[in-house]
Amino acid sequence: MNNVEIKPYDQLNMQLSHSSGIEFLEYVSDKFADYVPNYYFMPKYQSGSWDGKIRFFHNYNRTLPYGLLFDYIKVHKKYFKTLDNLSVDPFIKDYFTGIDLDNLDFEWDLKFVPYWYQEEAIRTALKYKKGLLRIPTGSGKSIVQAYIFKILLENNYVEKPVIIVPSTTLIQQFYYDLIDYGFSEETLGVYYGKKKELDKTLTISTWQSLINFSYEALQDFDSIFVDEVHTGKAAKVNELLRNMDTQEWRLGCTGTLPSANTDLWSIKGYSGPILRSYSASELEGYISKCTVNMIQVHYKSSYTNFESFDDAKKTIFKDPFRINLIKQLINSKDESFMILVGMVEEEGQYLKDRLEESFTDKEIVFISGKTPVEDRDYWRLECDKRNDLILIATYGVFQQGINIKSLKNIIFAAPFKAEIKILQSIGRSLRQHSSKLKDGSQVYDIIDMTQYFEKQSNTRKKHYDMEGFNILNFEANERNNTFMKSVN
Repeated sequence: MNNVEIKPYDQLNMQLSHSSGIEFLEYVSDKFADYVPNYYFMPKYQSGSWDGKIRFFHNYNRTLPYGLLFDYIKVHKKYFKTLDNLSVDPFIKDYFTGIDLDNLDFEWDLKFVPYWYQEEAIRTALKYKKGLLRIPTGSGKSIVQAYIFKILLENNYVEKPVIIVPSTTLIQQFYYDLIDYGFSEETLGVYYGKKKELDKTLTISTWQSLINFSYEALQDFDSIFVDEVHTGKAAKVNELLRNMDTQEWRLGCTGTLPSANTDLWSIKGYSGPILRSYSASELEGYISKCTVNMIQVHYKSSYTNFESFDDAKKTIFKDPFRINLIKQLINSKDESFMILVGMVEEEGQYLKDRLEESFTDKEIVFISGKTPVEDRDYWRLECDKRNDLILIATYGVFQQGINIKSLKNIIFAAPFKAEIKILQSIGRSLRQHSSKLKDGSQVYDIIDMTQYFEKQSNTRKKHYDMEGFNILNFEANERNNTFMKSVN
């Protein structure tokens, strides 16, 4: 009889015990291997020393990360029907056995009572102990996490949790959010830069600050919560999660998960399976409705003979017709705008200089990774108070977790196609606010109908469709001096 048993290997990995020979192992390895996005541009692939794939199943010890348990079960049922039996060791099941909430007394007594989907996400996370919650940005991820911390701490399931966020800006925001919800300031510590508070009950830190901790020091935390967990595909974040191998409670939360297998498996491996996932369209009424205005820009110049993608990007970004289009979008509304760019000097500072030439009644502010955390937070709060701000920011700074409730207008000024970047950036405008009751949020996607960039817009549109955003199509044509003409 050909049996396959899944049993524990160590704290973070499970092992396949089998009697089916080497061919079975090679087949499993193949099913848990895939190409890295853009592998064909990487030097190792181009030199022939690497095939472009990452493999998550290790043949020599027959192991997979525990977070891929349910992925393996699906693969097994689909491809290994000839094997007579699949069994899962009870100790593996214990990996995902959390709290029976029917026998636990707790109250929804923080500042906000959770909506139905928030309560569902909270209960599911507490039931399974390990895994991922995908909740759209703007729909209250932080209150979900706050209730999870509260219930676990009050019922002594954990004593010293750590919350890992991707940036120092989010440390401050998460800290003040928890206090606003009802957490005591005395229980919250932050760890980054010059501020290193490890003597509090709950610590908020970045992975960059924790990566240099010794193995022993990391085990002082008895539970891990990763906010914006999609950043967990980074090698250093994965290294950190592997080093933190004694924590039973391991939960992640994000507004966006990648579609590429290698990125998704990397995130799930040492966090856990996707426990709940909600799209923006599912939560209509709980987050602001969003309209994506896709503007096809036709230039007099053919723009076809570039030496490289970067050369094309730099040239087209500075095209006078394109800059004037951005100015006219801003001029069309007496409201604040956020304009997202990719490069600091070539795009952000250049655009700031051009806009200052035209607008004297608005304040133009450029924020990048070089901007101090305190200044970023200041301008975030100013956006909620004013309607005369043009806030230019790099995608990296304002892509993740930045809470600006009144933000209504976003311009994607730099061309790109990355799924995470797209949806996280749109998420900046999805929080409900009185100013959005009529029209919701407006995203302006500039599509350069040129070499390289027209194709990228098709990728972006797929992501918009998947989330259920309303899409309007426009055309701006330099040849006939058209600013924006509907092509729906």
